[in-house]
Amino acid sequence: IAEPAFAVKGGDVTRKVGEADWEEGGFGKGAALDRALRAVAAGDVRVVINLGGQLAVSQGSPVRTDLGSLSLSIDRGSISTSGHDHRPGHILDPTTGRPARDFGQLSVWTDSALRADCLSTGLYVMGPKRAFAWSLRHPDVQLVVRSGGELYASCTLKSKIENQKQVHFICGVDDISTYFKEST
Repeated sequence: IAEPAFAVKGGDVTRKVGEADWEEGGFGKGAALDRALRAVAAGDVRVVINLGGQLAVSQGSPVRTDLGSLSLSIDRGSISTSGHDHRPGHILDPTTGRPARDFGQLSVWTDSALRADCLSTGLYVMGPKRAFAWSLRHPDVQLVVRSGGELYASCTLKSKIENQKQVHFICGVDDISTYFKEST
């Protein structure tokens, strides 16, 4: 077993392998957004921050955001979207070292911006079928997927989506099998 490239202890990260690199693209925006929301949490201020396409919202009345043609209202937390649209091939599958399959876009909504940022990348690599299966086991994580011209969303987002008729809602394993035929 190879030695880990980094040691993480508390807030310190130590490089243990000479040329190893740490790329914060999969979590940096989320960490910054969570820090910003914590900074204003003590005050009586409503904050909505859009940092490079990732949206973070402090607790309060709902804010409408658009994910392409889908309008979604959120009252807290963060939405992060991953896909190859802007930088084709930049999301790598760690099991192969090659770009993850480009199926469209995957957005994650959860209470933590850091978690949304990390999960949107990781779940994108898994593909829609496995991502929705994972999200069914983690009800605090909601997904919106755009694939092949179709929109799919976690069932619990139904009340937050304005234009519901154009969305296939994933409410259980049977829905996953119906809509997604890929093997992985």
